[in-house]
Amino acid sequence: MSGAYGAEAVASATRGRRPSSSRIVETTLAIAALLGLAVGVYLGHQIVAMFGASVTENQLRSQHRQRSWSLQQHAADMTAPGNDIFQSRNVRPETRKFYTSRAVLRQALTTARREIVRTIPRAEAKALLADLMAIRRAIRPLVAEVRRIFQAFRDGDVDQALRRQATMNRRAASLRAVFGTLERHYDEVEERRVAAQAEAARRLAAFERWIALLLLAGVGGMVVYGRRADARNEGLAAEQRRSVTALRESEARKGAILASSLDGIISMDQEGRILEFNPAAEGIFGYRRADVLGRSLAETIIPPAARAAHTAGLARFLATRTSDLLHRRIEVMALRATGEEFPVEIAISALEREVTTFTATVRDITERRRAESELAAARDDALEAVRVKSEFVANMSHEIRTPMNIVFGMTDMLRDSPLSAEQHDHVDVLRRNAEGLLRIVDDVLDFSKIEAGKVALESIPFSLRRLLDETVGGLAARAERRGLSLLAQVRPDVPDAVVGDPTRLRQVLLNLVDNAIKFTERGGVRVDVELDTVASGGIVVRFAVADTGIGIPAEKQAQVFEAFTQADGTTTRRYGGTGLGLTISQQLVTLMGGQLWLESEAGEGTTFFFTVPMDEAAARTRAVA
Repeated sequence: MSGAYGAEAVASATRGRRPSSSRIVETTLAIAALLGLAVGVYLGHQIVAMFGASVTENQLRSQHRQRSWSLQQHAADMTAPGNDIFQSRNVRPETRKFYTSRAVLRQALTTARREIVRTIPRAEAKALLADLMAIRRAIRPLVAEVRRIFQAFRDGDVDQALRRQATMNRRAASLRAVFGTLERHYDEVEERRVAAQAEAARRLAAFERWIALLLLAGVGGMVVYGRRADARNEGLAAEQRRSVTALRESEARKGAILASSLDGIISMDQEGRILEFNPAAEGIFGYRRADVLGRSLAETIIPPAARAAHTAGLARFLATRTSDLLHRRIEVMALRATGEEFPVEIAISALEREVTTFTATVRDITERRRAESELAAARDDALEAVRVKSEFVANMSHEIRTPMNIVFGMTDMLRDSPLSAEQHDHVDVLRRNAEGLLRIVDDVLDFSKIEAGKVALESIPFSLRRLLDETVGGLAARAERRGLSLLAQVRPDVPDAVVGDPTRLRQVLLNLVDNAIKFTERGGVRVDVELDTVASGGIVVRFAVADTGIGIPAEKQAQVFEAFTQADGTTTRRYGGTGLGLTISQQLVTLMGGQLWLESEAGEGTTFFFTVPMDEAAARTRAVA
């Protein structure tokens, strides 16, 4: 329908009367006469306007000259008290005269700046404004020197005042130089304006000559144009026929796009009536296109509860031309032909011409909503499973600890009883395996707590070197049994009294050092502590645990921080362990605000680095005080 209307409009534009050549000539002569009269009036007006502009320019020039002279006079008045005091030596009246002159000069500078901004174009006023700013800057050191001279006279130090007078004279000379620059820039501005007026007059004369030539040429051209008008009209008619054909093709393409779109496309006019309803919309809502064209959109696909809001929003947009719903995707409820309400995703755009129309793309999201609901239910089930698992792990850890404590007590009693050497070895094996089992239980419990977000960090003062000595000392016997050296060193610039979580820091160090001893057969383990960065009120300490053990291949290094994972599956059987130590360590370091990483080569040993932000205990004490 819109294609036929467009073709008719284009065809109607091609119809009309074709004026004869004599009519064209008469019209051209009339236009030429009117143009001549208009040009004469225009030129007279321009001449009067140019004369008025010249008078105004001369007045402004005189005002600027007077303003510049007045500024220099005020500046001279300001420097006079500084010189007169050497004759009168009366500080009070000379000071009053000086500050009065300075206030008058400041006001004159402000008035001059306003006049420049108001009467001179911005590009030309830039240098003048800069000169006024330079005058203000030159006044400051002059004022400072005069103040020092006044102070010298108050103190009775005439020699000091005489020495300051020379400096004051130099400051006054600098001020006069700036006034000279201002005067020169005023001259340049006036020269440019006079040149602009001369150029405008020259252009006006040239314009007058060109207008006369153009009028003559226009009369001749219109005569020629009258002869070619018929041929041009024929060409225009042919072009309009081609436009009608292109319009019909465009309408056909638009129809194909609407028909092939998988989303519903609905158009509505500003009265709320449906203009377009594509096949996808028919499938979504269950209406035929022919049945809904011209019907109210609100009464067709909008649920009754939302119709009042739709009508109010349409009226508000037509009144204010603003809406929060345009050009973005929103989710609303829609109504099928069967009366069923269902969720849709809709994007609305407005085409504002003589008559505003709205186009909406609609997508049925019933299945997506169902999938999201199922996903949310699955997430809730997973969270509940994690909670149940955490409670189970915590309860089981508690239940396991009770018999394990009994095992520890019984093994200690057996070790204190009279046993043979072989029996003592058996009891030691039992004790070590019980400790290993308890360590596994502790790792699993810590991992469960961290995973559940129930680990709370402390922030208390402690001795960093004592913590390191206790940690390394507790593992020294184990290293000695394996024939390994175990060393620890703290750089001198690392403060000893710090604030942090000593328990979690000790746990990370125990995990890393114990791991290093476990996977080292020859050589030793070394712990280095140094200062990484220093900030206001805090520090970042870097720890390095290096061993000469089996090392970790590059392709396996990313796996060692995964839960229940070791770089090589055979190491679990050979060295034991759950694969949780490094995972727990990394999570604890992250909770403390640091980072944990490693550097290693297979067969060359491994170095684990981690950083921990801390506060200095002394700084914390000063802050509290």
